[in-house]
Parts: sequence; C-alpha cells; structure tokens
Amino acid sequence: MSIYAYLDEDLVVLFEFGRDDHPVPEDLGEVFAARLPPERFLAIVEEATDLLDADGAAPR
Repeated sequence: MSIYAYLDEDLVVLFEFGRDDHPVPEDLGEVFAARLPPERFLAIVEEATDLLDADGAAPR
C-alpha cells in the first residue's frame, strides 16, 4: 500500500494497493483519492480514538 496526503484547502489522500492474489486484477495500480475538509478529518480521528478508548483497546 502506498499513501500520500496533502492540503489543498481540503485534506487530499491518494492511495494505491495491491497484492499478487488481488481478487480484482484490473484494480491493480489504480490510484484512489479522497477529499475531506480538515475539520472533518480531525473529527473522524477523534471519534476513532474515543471508540478505541471506550473499548479498552491498548496500542499493540
């Protein structure tokens, strides 16, 4: 998996992934992109942290 991120007013996350036995070979090498307002990204990270804390999950 390769991931790159940059700010362009929104947080832009580009990623690609693959493995030798990938079930959809035509997806190999394809780059996917997501755009999020920075405030929304922060809210997602805080929610995830809260859920992990609530479940008692410890870092591995």
